[in-house]
Amino acid sequence: MPSTRNASSGTIQHGAPVAFVGSGLAPASGANPAIGIALGGGPPGRVISWSNTGEVALSNWSLVTGAINLTPGVPYYVAGTGRLDTSGTQQVGFATSATTLTISIQNPASQLVQIHLVSGPPPAGTGTIGDLAYDGAKGNFWGPKTASGWPATPKKLVSVAYDPTGAPVVATPTQNGWQVCS
Repeated sequence: MPSTRNASSGTIQHGAPVAFVGSGLAPASGANPAIGIALGGGPPGRVISWSNTGEVALSNWSLVTGAINLTPGVPYYVAGTGRLDTSGTQQVGFATSATTLTISIQNPASQLVQIHLVSGPPPAGTGTIGDLAYDGAKGNFWGPKTASGWPATPKKLVSVAYDPTGAPVVATPTQNGWQVCS
């Protein structure tokens, strides 16, 4: 696990998202994307251990989230400066219990959008804000994912083709290609 000096003017909290700024670490924010989660805390000048993989367990998350416990099964994002919330633009982890965050640093949503291949509706922990999910067997598209999660109703992917007479023919995807549905 790497360790870097706190180069900010404030204390970095254990469990807070951190970013590289200038000559060291600072609390992550929208302007400074997270590179990891602090595995210890400390005032300016102190060396802070951090990680971009693994888990962080705290009995009290209130200094980082405003609540004692995390919400299990929910992704956490950079919110404000050095804080975590259940919405934001950069996912940094997923609560596996009320006290444990599994670290999963994602690129900020404004920089990268991914299409996730799924079978059925996408799980809540899949993807980050702005991503899309596609079920190829059924031709269903979900997204974009928002701070609230995936849309409940997918969009159907269809293709409109024309027969030689010029009449439209609607086709939907099947497991092995497109099926004509006219």
